[in-house]
Amino acid sequence: MLNLSSYTKSYSLVFFDQVIVSACNFILTIIILRFLGIEIFGLFSFFWLIYSFSLTLQISFLISPLMTNASKINKSKINYYYGSSFIHQLIFSLTTFVALLLFLNIFSNFNNSYSIKSNILIFSTAVAIIQIQQFIRRILLSKGKLLNVTINDFLCYFILIALIFYFNFFNELTLHKIFIFYSISFGFGILIALPIIQSFNYKLINILDDFKQNFVISKWLALSSLFSWFSGSFWVLNVGLVLGPVVLGAIRASQSIVMIINLFFQVLENIIPKETSKIYIEKGKKEMLRYLFNFNKIFFLLIFLFITFIIIFSKQILTILYGIDLIQYNYLVIYFAISIPIIALRYLPEYGMRTMGNTAPIFIAYLFSGSIAIIFSKIIIENYQLQGFIFGMYLSPILIACVTNLGFLKIYKKYNK
Repeated sequence: MLNLSSYTKSYSLVFFDQVIVSACNFILTIIILRFLGIEIFGLFSFFWLIYSFSLTLQISFLISPLMTNASKINKSKINYYYGSSFIHQLIFSLTTFVALLLFLNIFSNFNNSYSIKSNILIFSTAVAIIQIQQFIRRILLSKGKLLNVTINDFLCYFILIALIFYFNFFNELTLHKIFIFYSISFGFGILIALPIIQSFNYKLINILDDFKQNFVISKWLALSSLFSWFSGSFWVLNVGLVLGPVVLGAIRASQSIVMIINLFFQVLENIIPKETSKIYIEKGKKEMLRYLFNFNKIFFLLIFLFITFIIIFSKQILTILYGIDLIQYNYLVIYFAISIPIIALRYLPEYGMRTMGNTAPIFIAYLFSGSIAIIFSKIIIENYQLQGFIFGMYLSPILIACVTNLGFLKIYKKYNK
């Protein structure tokens, strides 16, 4: 019998941890911009786009297979699987470290807009350390140690934010030091998880076999995740490269305000797929589709209320969070807010198609949108500047929404004849 109180407690801890991570990242956006200015924040945003790309690869190749396969493995062998996955992560982090050093050094020789040379080594180190901490927190989640995850994340971000405030108080804060602080704080997260790491077991044959097992899942996930990253982030990366770090900083600051709604989407990700699957199993496809359509009404009402608030008070929000200098970019906040309903159009169709195991339209949507971003984003931005970026910001979610909804409607008509 399901222990409801235990389930509720577990879900609450996962949600609380997500709130900590999202809130702290939002606070970091505010304090870095306020303490170091919009241009340095633009440089930080450039580095963080590169990090988000590495995180996309890490989730696809390592974390998603881990979270999928760990639950299927016998308890007597699970520590060998964790050990194999940990070795895979160390190799991945070392590869990422070397690749970032090479790529960013080459990039710095061909781009004069971004003075990144002095930060390349420490940034690459920080990324490798953060990746390992992120891997360990997934191990803790897989083991059901939800309180440990929450404490680990809280301490990492508390140390990071405290160090930034301390050095800013003495006027010694720089972008270079911020990346050092990331290395220290997330390195501490690894250190306090050493008992978990020490519990892993290792066999060469397991390391090779588990890699093959994980690759079966990761090869397709990687393609979907990569095209998903390119469909959105590549437009942001290219606008930063073409128009410079100040514009990139303003875009990322404006985007972070609107993306607060991601916490709401994260909650849905934890609730709706499970509920959809439950209805699908118990009542069939028609009832599942009816449930999704009915939920859509509430879903978009909440989104409408959120974006209305953001649009009306965009100038006041920018002033309170970032200072008066960013008021001139309030139109970006409005544009991002208006794009939210378009982005949201894909969520419920995706939930339905994932439940029924028909995810081909999702992959096609990201493939199509990502390919257009790769081929045309730089050309469009070079010719139309910020207007070109705004065009791309709407184009990508429109394409994704069209393909996913068409795929979903095709399924709906099939089972509603």
